[in-house]
Amino acid sequence: YQEIEFFQPIDTAARVQVRFRIKADGTVDNVEAVRSTASKIATVICETAISKRSPFRPWTQEMVKVFGKERWLNVVFHYR
Repeated sequence: YQEIEFFQPIDTAARVQVRFRIKADGTVDNVEAVRSTASKIATVICETAISKRSPFRPWTQEMVKVFGKERWLNVVFHYR
């Protein structure tokens, strides 16, 4: 939210889909917007919303059994 307030992108009704890989140790890599109807700055804000929070907590053994050692995820951000 701080980035949105600072840059004040005027992207209403925009959508950004971000794809990334998260590993069992909590690190994130290969963060990229794969679809966006938003401006460049609004798209970058969505990418950094994920990459700046890395690393996340490591996965439990049970999570590794279910997900493996890494997982590709897609997150969709909606600007209103």
